[in-house]
Amino acid sequence: MSEGNVEGTVATSDSAELFVTRRLESLHLTINLESGALLPLASGRLKHGRHFTFKSVVDVSAVTLVAPSVAGAFVDAASPYAVRGPWLQLLVPDDFLMTLVEDLADLADPDEVALPAVFRWPNRKLSITIVAEET
Repeated sequence: MSEGNVEGTVATSDSAELFVTRRLESLHLTINLESGALLPLASGRLKHGRHFTFKSVVDVSAVTLVAPSVAGAFVDAASPYAVRGPWLQLLVPDDFLMTLVEDLADLADPDEVALPAVFRWPNRKLSITIVAEET
């Protein structure tokens, strides 16, 4: 009998990495303008205690903005940034949400954004850079 799981696949170090959560001290997220334009929309979901996920179209990576009330998240107030495999989670606490919304409001009109646009919240150890679309 092989050492596979129920589905018959053998666990590898790559698949084991999917279960390891790495806590990050700080985060500098770089996304393109199309994704950046969605950030103001994400605030509505976060205000209602939901999450908002960006999935990459070129690989399996994902970035999820998480409200504190989201069940099953692997981020919390003590560790607001964490990675598990190709999945990054960023906790957006209630006391930071309105600041984030106000600071990112200009992204709702992408034609008016000078790129690269860098948003920094040093007290949160967070930066978001918006870059041009790749051609």
